This record gives sequence, structure tokens and C-alpha cells, in this order.
Amino acid sequence: MNRLKFTLLITLAPLATFAQAVTEKKGIRIYEHHSSSINGGKPFGVGANGAMCGYDFVKHQHHGSFNPANMGKWSAAEVENIDMVEHGGPFGKNTPFGFTSATSTIWAGDIMGNGKTSFAKAPLGFDYATVTDVETIKNAHPLISPNTVNGPAVGDVYISRIRTTNMYAAIKITALKNLPAGYKSGDTATMYFDFDYKYGTAKATGIDDVDAAQAISIHPNPANGAFAIANLPAGMQMDKAMVYITDVTGKTVHTQKADGRQVQHQLQAGLYMVTVTDAHIIARQKLVVTH
Repeated sequence: MNRLKFTLLITLAPLATFAQAVTEKKGIRIYEHHSSSINGGKPFGVGANGAMCGYDFVKHQHHGSFNPANMGKWSAAEVENIDMVEHGGPFGKNTPFGFTSATSTIWAGDIMGNGKTSFAKAPLGFDYATVTDVETIKNAHPLISPNTVNGPAVGDVYISRIRTTNMYAAIKITALKNLPAGYKSGDTATMYFDFDYKYGTAKATGIDDVDAAQAISIHPNPANGAFAIANLPAGMQMDKAMVYITDVTGKTVHTQKADGRQVQHQLQAGLYMVTVTDAHIIARQKLVVTH
């Protein structure tokens, strides 16, 4: 086997080759901290208990949304452990109840997370039930993603990168309870959402760890039937470059030369990874196909 073919074989091996199994946690509940269920049965908004209002995805345990010792902010060191914290709701500028790793609207900034954990809506074609390896989760994570989710709905799935590390999680919202219709001040009520999540740490492969600065551009994206590739890395030899499209399992589903920078395909709707390489330089981008 000559050197070029060997290099392509190594660099374009399906992502599933490096599959790292996921672990699943189920039945996690995040409360709005004024909820009657955790404030001793008092009316909603009377008293506060933040013990089950935040979450640490590294230790896989609840984390208080505020420091009970002073009813205010945690220290900077402690905030580093908070990946998800309650956000919004009636005490958060009346925005939809959700979660964030940044500064929450609740209590004028006294509730906050580390700001390093991101949450992005899972792309079309991502099936939480069938995910068995962390690379599938990582490939579904966008290159640029927010750290705040407003108003999640039951069944929503979010892709999370934990503290900008190589740890990833797929989070599925399984239950949600907001204030009931007709609620009035002085009533008892509880607000919460429940979620399951699958997580793992991806193995660094040299292919998976392409950052936004190295990513190609795809237009349009989402695409239906055809797209153009732009912003290829300087120095890439286009007369030798190939385009490889892989699905979320790592299977190569389309191959063609890259010299024209136009890709025609007949892919099914879903999420894919587009890789362009001349066997020396590799650049990638996620592609969403719609119909």
C-alpha cells in the first residue's frame, strides 16, 4: 500500500472506529427554587431552597443554585462546578423557565454557572434512544453553541459540551411543570423539569478535534440535494482533495473529488459530517440535510 493510500485510510477511518461507550443517568430533576415541593410546603415564592436547582455533570450530582450560607453567590471556585442552573421563570424577568451555565436572570445575577458548558438543540436526525457512543454526541455538537436554553419542551434533546473539555452529553427533557393556569399569589405550586442524559469522554483522534477556525463553510446549510464548499484551508491541494460525507454512525455515504467545490448528493434527511482532505490537511463541517 503506498503512502497516500495509507494516510487516507488512517485519517478517514469511520468515527465509529474510535467509539467510546456512553453511560446514562435518568430521572434528574431541576426545580425553580421557590417551589412549594422544596420550600417546606409554603406558598410558591415564600422561602427558598436551591439544593436541587443546579447540576454538576462531572460529579453527576445536584448542586445548589445559590449559597445557602449567605443567600447569594457562590465563590468563583465553587461556580466552576455548576454546569446547569435554573434560569428564567416568574422570578427571572418572567421569561420561560429553562436552564443556563451562564448568569441566570433569577435574583439579579446571584445565581450563575461556570459559563463554560454549552447546550444546543440536537440536529435533525439525532435519535437519543439509539445513541451508544460519545462520538455520535460529539459529532452532533455545533462548532458554535449557546449556553442558555429558554423554555425547553418535553421530548427536546440538547447536545452539551461540558466545560469546553472532550466530555459530551445528550440531554433529553422527560417532564416539565410550570405554574398552573389561574395561579395567584399565595397559592402553593411547583416548577421543575426532568431530564435523562447520556455522556462520555471522546477520544482525541486528530480528526474530531477541528475547531471553528479550521472548519470549512457549507452553503446552504441545511441543504437539500446540493451545496457548495468554501473557506478551505490555505495550502490544501485542490487537485488532490477529496470530499467524504459520513453519517452519525461514522459510515461513509458519499465520496467525490473536491476540485469543483460543488457537491451533488442524494442523502436522506439527517445530520452528517463533511470532510475535505488532500491527505495532508483535513477540514470538516457538520451538514444538515432536509427534504
